Amino acid sequence: MSNPAEQIDILRVRITAERFREDGFLDVQEMVTEINMYSHMSMPFLTGNMVMFDDLNVFGDAQLQGTERVEFSYRNPAIIEPITRRFVITDISSTKTNDQTAQLVMGLVEDIGYHNNVHRFSKSYTGDGETILNKIVNDGLGLEIQNDGFPDTASIQGAFRYIVPYQTTFEACAVVLQKMTTEAGLPFFLYKGFNNDKVTLTNLETILRKDPGNFETPFQYSQSNTASNDQINLIYNVNTYDEDVNEATMQLIMNGGLKSRVQIMDITSGDYTEIDVNMLTVINELVRRGITRSPIPLIDEAFVPNPADGRTGDTIMTDTYDPHYSSVVAAETYPLSALGFGQERRLYQHSLKAVRKAMLMHLYKNTYTITGPGAILTTGSTDYDVGKQIRVDIQDNTLINSKIDERRSGTFIITAQRLRFSIDEKLHTYSMDISRITNDG
Repeated sequence: MSNPAEQIDILRVRITAERFREDGFLDVQEMVTEINMYSHMSMPFLTGNMVMFDDLNVFGDAQLQGTERVEFSYRNPAIIEPITRRFVITDISSTKTNDQTAQLVMGLVEDIGYHNNVHRFSKSYTGDGETILNKIVNDGLGLEIQNDGFPDTASIQGAFRYIVPYQTTFEACAVVLQKMTTEAGLPFFLYKGFNNDKVTLTNLETILRKDPGNFETPFQYSQSNTASNDQINLIYNVNTYDEDVNEATMQLIMNGGLKSRVQIMDITSGDYTEIDVNMLTVINELVRRGITRSPIPLIDEAFVPNPADGRTGDTIMTDTYDPHYSSVVAAETYPLSALGFGQERRLYQHSLKAVRKAMLMHLYKNTYTITGPGAILTTGSTDYDVGKQIRVDIQDNTLINSKIDERRSGTFIITAQRLRFSIDEKLHTYSMDISRITNDG
């Protein structure tokens, strides 16, 4: 018997096109076996795929070309309002399974993703990062961005100019996001979750400061939960847990994930400046400001590369070891009201890009994948969309008196999601990639 939290009402699966003259659509619900939807915190639109077995020659008779639309409606049994998602078919692959049947796999992308990919433009913009992003998305797609950041976590760079050089809307946005950071150097994200019809702009500081939606009821990876009759336990039960842990510390150090030196040459004055970026200092400052409470150790501070030189481990990050350099050519005497894209209002702000890069490396350094019943993602609530924090408890490996594994458990950021719908069985499950830089647990 399936977990009740996996059950879903499938209301409609249609393929629509202007050339379908009679009804305007093909009802393919009986032929579709599976629909997958994907969301990522760096992706401003949803993607997916649909699998169907064609024993009525729909592919040939309907002359499917890969530009039709898919309309998919479903309803969580515990929620009254249905949810409808609309996609454009981007590609179709067909495999014959026998003489009468072919398996079709259709790639899907949300309307805004399709419109984005087929439209490029050039235009000049001036303003702070948030203003420029809103203008680009409005001009390119006619949409407004939902700003999910706290007011005091706005980008620190101030007003600048950016000329979109014949790019798609979201290609231009990605370039602007590379410049934007909070005062602490934390990155911004432009994304779209399963339960929000708007493209959302947020930043890592806001994500860390918001409490998890399930702070009181954590997701639990425990075999005892699978036999539970408690509905809450069934909803928050984790079916599988996979550690894709990448402890490549040397590579992290070499790429500037722990320490880097930014070299700045001002061509207007000839001044040369070096700024050291120490990620231990950055994380400790987040703790001091109350953004997070318990940082995950970035490196074993007792480790000494060369014991013969007499240095202790806790000085490694601040001594002469400099494995990563970056160079900036600046022109800082231009009017502050009209900064070019490569300029900064203050010299130190050039180093914030190095902090941003390092924080992203740490975010994706240790990724865990959990799966479970899909009910938690189909209520319409945005508490469990990408870009949000969740609490996850993992049982330790002991057989007797097992308890929560403190190293594996804690507060995680959802970076990617997959919702899998089994159409014929009317079941749905999720898969989440979860990461963390700090541990609020």
